[in-house]
Amino acid sequence: MFCLEGCHNPNPRKILIADLTTLVSDLRSNGHDIILMGDFNENVGADPHGMASVLTAGGLIDSHVTRHDIENEPSMYARGHTRVDYIFVSERLKPYLLRAGIEPFNQRIYSDHRGMFIDLSLPGLFDRSLTTLASPVNRHLCATNQRHVRNYIREMHKYFQEHLVLQRLEEIKEKADHTSAEQIDRDITRAMLHAELKCKSFNRLPWSHDLHAAMTTLYILKMQLTELCTSRQMQTQIARRQVQLIDPVLLPESLQEVNRALRSARRSCRQVAKEAHTLRKTRADERLAAFKLANPNQDPKKLEHQFSRALATKEMFRRLPSIKPKSTGGLSMVKIPHPETDNPKTAKNWTTVTDPLLVEQKILARNQRHFGQAASTPLATAEIQRLLHFGGTSSLADQLLYQKLDPSYITPDYYGQQLLAKCSTDVSELNSEITFDGMQQRYRCWPERTSTSPSGRHLSHYHALVKPDAPTPEDDEFDEIDSARQAVWLAHHSILKYSI
Repeated sequence: MFCLEGCHNPNPRKILIADLTTLVSDLRSNGHDIILMGDFNENVGADPHGMASVLTAGGLIDSHVTRHDIENEPSMYARGHTRVDYIFVSERLKPYLLRAGIEPFNQRIYSDHRGMFIDLSLPGLFDRSLTTLASPVNRHLCATNQRHVRNYIREMHKYFQEHLVLQRLEEIKEKADHTSAEQIDRDITRAMLHAELKCKSFNRLPWSHDLHAAMTTLYILKMQLTELCTSRQMQTQIARRQVQLIDPVLLPESLQEVNRALRSARRSCRQVAKEAHTLRKTRADERLAAFKLANPNQDPKKLEHQFSRALATKEMFRRLPSIKPKSTGGLSMVKIPHPETDNPKTAKNWTTVTDPLLVEQKILARNQRHFGQAASTPLATAEIQRLLHFGGTSSLADQLLYQKLDPSYITPDYYGQQLLAKCSTDVSELNSEITFDGMQQRYRCWPERTSTSPSGRHLSHYHALVKPDAPTPEDDEFDEIDSARQAVWLAHHSILKYSI
């Protein structure tokens, strides 16, 4: 390709620098912010014609130097002595750069480069913080697990007792105090999150304990080899891995011994991988036993059949190729009529817009035209908006709803009067009272897997209080659990009634 362009001795690095310079220049001229990171294989700044020219063209700054200055920069490559890895950001992002750091070698994964990170302030950078909903997969609390339910109810009730939640709820019943109610609501949220953490399962290891031990041993020996080859201290990282093993690895002290141990560790990993089917069967048996334990009142044979069907269905969908196109997570382009004033229903020519800022502008302009189409109708005048208010919340709007006002007072237009007359209602106000049993029934009918509040108060918290997996009246701890459950429900009901 280069020969066709007359370049018979191309320099790939110079071509990369030139192309990257053009790219960041174009992005900068179009008002885009840039985060550029990578292993650039040079000490940036030493050669003005290298990556330094890219930084100048894009108006980029070094995130690490911005936070920690240029002194005492660590080497990024295990067998090198200079810094070659960087994260550059646009100058405009500097106020939103909260943290930047460089980690020790092999802090998280085995690599011959150090890890780097930056932390940006999302509310300032994107004008808002991202909303995070608790995915059902990532929840620690499972309302169908007996042990989880019992632990959750105990911990919730214990937290309520330690923080006097129920007593404080009684106080605001007698005398309204919005500040105290907000504090109590935050304490209830903290109690729910605290109790959920007490249900956390710590046995989520990959495949099996054998595979975990084999892979961890391999990583430890690799880090020991790095220490012997580069004279870099790896004992802290090795110690952190050692505590994950039941039997710590004896560290070889010579290169020959380390290489011999590495060959043995690789053979062990391959052997464990060959036994994957047996390991999966063992794990499935453990899950089936837990499923039976969580449903003691059902026929074990039916539970086995249900469990095997679920595994078979999951495997079938895993093998099927997905025909659904992957979503980009949002609008990536819009098509608008050309010219833009044409009616979209009859337009023949269209223009594709892909620039995010322009996409937003075109959508807002379209919405303004769409919602402004009623401006010429009798009920869209400025005088009627003044009388009824934009949200229909004025006193005149209330009188109109309850048939206490003649529509002719609002507008002289006959059809407008007819429409306003149809707005009146003789239905009494909705009852805002929420009974204790009614609240429980609503939560019981709401599917547990629904993603709800970003605060972490997902529906598993409430289903744990209504699932029939708790002790039966014959159990010794029935009275204790049932009393604690009722106290937790009472707290939820009290704060809900106060908010209404």
